[in-house]
Amino acid sequence: MTASILNRPARLSDVRTLLVEDDHDTREMLEEFLALDGAVVFGAKSGAEGFEVFERERPDIVVSDLWMPGGDGYGMIRRIRSLPPEKGGLTPAVAVSAAEAVRPAIAAGFHAFAAKPFDIETLVEIVVDFTKAEEFVQSPPPWTITTLRPGVVAVAFTGHVRAADMRQLVAAMLPHLRSTLDLVVDLRRLTGCAPSVASVGERSLWERRRQIRGVRIVGGPALARLVAASACGVLGVPSTMTEQETLGE
Repeated sequence: MTASILNRPARLSDVRTLLVEDDHDTREMLEEFLALDGAVVFGAKSGAEGFEVFERERPDIVVSDLWMPGGDGYGMIRRIRSLPPEKGGLTPAVAVSAAEAVRPAIAAGFHAFAAKPFDIETLVEIVVDFTKAEEFVQSPPPWTITTLRPGVVAVAFTGHVRAADMRQLVAAMLPHLRSTLDLVVDLRRLTGCAPSVASVGERSLWERRRQIRGVRIVGGPALARLVAASACGVLGVPSTMTEQETLGE
């Protein structure tokens, strides 16, 4: 524990964090580091216990291991995602496990993944990204919106996308969502995105989700495609993937 950690401003001031980890020493260490950054931490040692704590405490974010006796993280996140938003169903969630679990974790409903053995500072930065007030937007924005034909709209991403960019995008999409449409999401020029982007998109689009008939995800990094498809699943919107497409057709 360095002096710089002790002396820096708290980045997670009063952020209610559910930490689910069956290893006592690991859970205690993570609780300490999150608390040093100002978080209010609720610990649980299994997915079953984690869900009970979730319903009781309604945290702002969930950080969870995946493989635990007494109920794993997969079952817990699926139970959380089955809840309506007013009961926490869209709560941001970060999985912490071995690297090979990243695909099933995102598919199950986690928004981000930290591979074990992990760097604690990196994990804290992921949690910060979900909870800080991020207002800066890029100019020009890292996305464009194009009407391909009546009822079909394409969103193309370029470069690195952050939470504030996603909020700006959804605001720009609202006029198109006055009627139902098919959405094409072009990720071929995407170079990366903040961990919180999918969570922001889910919460921002929830009230208008029934206006989207389906989403076609085009190209892009494998993890980005998986995250986009998982977000569609949370919203209840059918999605398909393709590597290439002529968007003007």
